[in-house]
Amino acid sequence: MDTSPPSSMTPNCGGRYAKPRMACLAGYHDPPSIFTAMSFDLRQLPLISSRIVILGTRKLELWTPNSLQIPFLPGAYRLNYRPVATATLIAERRYDGHYGKHDCLHVPQYFRADARYWPFIRWASAVDTQDPAADAFMPLTQFWLPESSYSPSPRGVLQPDFIARLHDLGRSLDAKMAQFRRRVESREWDRRPTTDVGSAIGRLLSVRTWDDAVDQGVALQRVLREKEAWIAWAQEIERQKMLTLEDMRSMDMMLAQEEYVGLWINGADEGTTLFYMAAGIPCFIVHEYAPGVTSREEVEDVRVFRDLVSGTELEGELSDSNPYQRLARLQAYRDAPFSGDDGRGRARLATAADEARILQAEPAAAESAYKGRLRYKAFLPGSWPLIRRRSSTSKDAGRRIGQHRACSQQSNRGSLCSPPA
Repeated sequence: MDTSPPSSMTPNCGGRYAKPRMACLAGYHDPPSIFTAMSFDLRQLPLISSRIVILGTRKLELWTPNSLQIPFLPGAYRLNYRPVATATLIAERRYDGHYGKHDCLHVPQYFRADARYWPFIRWASAVDTQDPAADAFMPLTQFWLPESSYSPSPRGVLQPDFIARLHDLGRSLDAKMAQFRRRVESREWDRRPTTDVGSAIGRLLSVRTWDDAVDQGVALQRVLREKEAWIAWAQEIERQKMLTLEDMRSMDMMLAQEEYVGLWINGADEGTTLFYMAAGIPCFIVHEYAPGVTSREEVEDVRVFRDLVSGTELEGELSDSNPYQRLARLQAYRDAPFSGDDGRGRARLATAADEARILQAEPAAAESAYKGRLRYKAFLPGSWPLIRRRSSTSKDAGRRIGQHRACSQQSNRGSLCSPPA
């Protein structure tokens, strides 16, 4: 019988989780609290792409006036929610250190006045290794040095050169942010991401376990990515400061720059929406059909799904193509008791149920169970596959979005517009 691990589960490092964590997609299939109200008339916005999602008796259309992305709808965020390691959220951490469907690094959120820069966060999959900020986006599996070179180990350190580059990036971003101290409103300056990078680097240097590396390392990468986004937002504020609402209404809008996460604009005012569209930020709208109303898929060829995850990038990026998730799967595969009588071999054991059971057990017991079974050579760090998104430089980028297209308005809660000719 072939006892080698499936190639799709090959990790990039020899780290091991010793603390309970949730699967990366945990909670994404939970029914969301959906907010569909709009504060302005949508008739001037075109429809670039859309999909229908049927959730039980509810029928939603998720569409965008400027993007080719297929976004996930997280639902309304919890009051005062911030994706940081609070006592409440520590139990919700995933294998890759993120905090679920309201995490602004992984999912476009509803507009928040206290986090106007969130939509300017870049997707990790859009950043290559040559980018000046690449270290803030790369998986930590590439930089982990395990204590043992012969078996995956929960103990080790992150590469010192990697930590030094994060420190230099943080200093550079802080210097750029400081230039806007007198150039943005004091209220917005106070809302900037303020985590001290030096202190975070100090904590990262003291890390000796893979679990702490994920918690501290991803937290620092989050800070750097948010600071980069705040700078991009502040630069756009300056670029558009002379534009009036009438100016923006009369502008021809280009397709969005798809490297940005974007936002759901339900609840945002017209000026805010046009600001993001003029900045090239992907904007998304959710509309809920009233019972008995003819929906788009009944008259047009529109994609129809039965859940909010299917068809989105999350299917791959937060499942087994995620290097952290692959690492946890392989760990469960190695540690789970082997039964050769089911005819399917060891690979059957690499399931979410096995993973949850093993990772909740005592670390010492898991280590003991591992020692008596097949050992695999330590895997060398490799490159995380980059999923290239279509950007505004694609052949479709020349399609300008007209400002006054003929639209069929269903309701002010989420009007539907005709596709561009």
